[in-house]
Formats: sequence, structure tokens, C-alpha cells
Amino acid sequence: MNAGRELQQLSACFVLPVEDSLDSIFTKVKETALIHKSGGGTGFAFSRLRPEGDVVGSTGGVASGPVSFINAFDAATDVVKQGGTRRGANMGILHVTHPDVLSFIRSKEDGTRLSNFNISVAVTEDFMVKAENGEDYDLVNPRTGDVVGSLSTPAKCSDNDGAGLAHRRPGYRVPGPHHRDNRTRSWETSRSTNPCGEQPLLPYESCNLGSLNLARMVRYTDDDVLVDWERMSEVITTAVHMLDCVIDMNDYPIQEIADMSRRTRRIGLGVMGWSDLLIQMGVRYDSVEALGIGAVTS
Repeated sequence: MNAGRELQQLSACFVLPVEDSLDSIFTKVKETALIHKSGGGTGFAFSRLRPEGDVVGSTGGVASGPVSFINAFDAATDVVKQGGTRRGANMGILHVTHPDVLSFIRSKEDGTRLSNFNISVAVTEDFMVKAENGEDYDLVNPRTGDVVGSLSTPAKCSDNDGAGLAHRRPGYRVPGPHHRDNRTRSWETSRSTNPCGEQPLLPYESCNLGSLNLARMVRYTDDDVLVDWERMSEVITTAVHMLDCVIDMNDYPIQEIADMSRRTRRIGLGVMGWSDLLIQMGVRYDSVEALGIGAVTS
């Protein structure tokens, strides 16, 4: 992102923490605008926001709930044209135990709202066990920690299927394995992912993503076409080094992101050109041989 340009914001993926206060919410709207202006996309967890109808102690009023504030982030994304080559994109995540989870699930049902957001429900392993057994589960007010209701898991899953049928959303996120596999879990818990969902990140982290073109990782012999494992190993080493260098070369839009990114040094190296590799090798996509190659290259 932005390599070779005067704007040296080189990352595409960011996660910002959203806390249960107007100051935090609208500070994050501002920070989101700065990230989008520089070409990045943002992920958020809105699970710490008090539910709709909850008490606001400072005013004696009632809260409007996380979905209403997600609309503010969406509107800000609409009006900021990115300094890179894309408009902004966001991921919004809400925990399955949040009292507003059903309104969150339905928030994109008519296809006209939150057009700049992917949305996902964070589900626990305990929830999945209860869903399998057809049991109810508790809804918890994140401000007080009190149980304020319950939902039937079959009804919840059915509602999700109905709401997302036309647009294939929301998605599901299971944060438990992400936390267990996180090498920096003693610092913070991963609350959200980048907009596309493949990269769980801690608050204020960024990530540089790259892809290895498998179509270029072939070796021709007199009578066969093989995967060039030696070349692949060399390219992977170079690519990892390059992505790590980007962390230091980056001109981050927010100081907290610069500090966190240089501490944790997140990079992501994936693959592309899988089908092109198989075509060159004359291997069927659905064959056992293809599965064996995929087990190594992935």
C-alpha cells in the first residue's frame, strides 16, 4: 500500500479499541478517518459498549447501543476519500452474549445500511456446545456484568441464517483459539480482525500482508513439472525479511499504532496462484495429489 509514493503509509490492516464512552468512540472515529485517508482499513470490537436502553449515569438518559454508533463509523468512512487507491473498509465485531446481538445481526438485512462494514459475531466455545445441545445461553450487560436475559441458540442461529441469507453475513469469529495461539497474549487480548477477517490483531496493531505466487514456484525437467521447493524456501525468506522491513519504513497515521506495530511486528505471508500451479503440473484440483501439495504449500 502506497509504496513508491510520497505518502509512506505502507500497511493496509489496522485494529482500533473502542471503549464505553463518548470520548473513546469519537476519538476512534477521528483515528479511523486518518487511517482511511492514508489508505488503510480498520477493525473494531463494539462489545464493550453498553446496550440500547441502558442507563447513562452522567446525563440520566438512556444509551442508544452499539449499532447506532457503528452507523457513525460507517458515515465517516463514506465521506473520507482514501489517500491510496481505495475507499475505506471496516470490520465490526460484537460478542454473542451482548444484549444487542440480534439487532447487530439484522443491521445489514435490508442491504442499505453499513455498506462500508463487514460484520461478525464473536462466539465462544461454550456457546457452540450449547448450540449443539439446543440449550439457551445468557445475555450479559458489558457495563455491569449482570445477566439481563437469554436466547435460544437454535433460534439465534436460525435468525442469523435468515438475516444473512441475501448478503452472506454476519460471519462468525471464535476468539478463543486466536488468544491461545497469540504469542503476545500476556500484553492484551485480540478483540477484532482486519476488515477481511484473516488477521486477528491486538488493539492499535497493524499488519503487512504479502502473497507468494505459487505459479512461479515450478521446476521443469525433461519429462515432468515439479514444485521448486528450494526456490520457494528462498523466496519465503526474502519475503518475510521484506515485510519486516516495511514495519520500520512505515509512516504510521497514529503514534499508538507506530509504537504497538514496532513492538509486536505482525506480518502475514500467504499464497496465490494455487490453481495455476496445478494446471502447469497437470494435477487435478480435487485429486489426492493436489491435497498433498496443498498440505505443504499452505
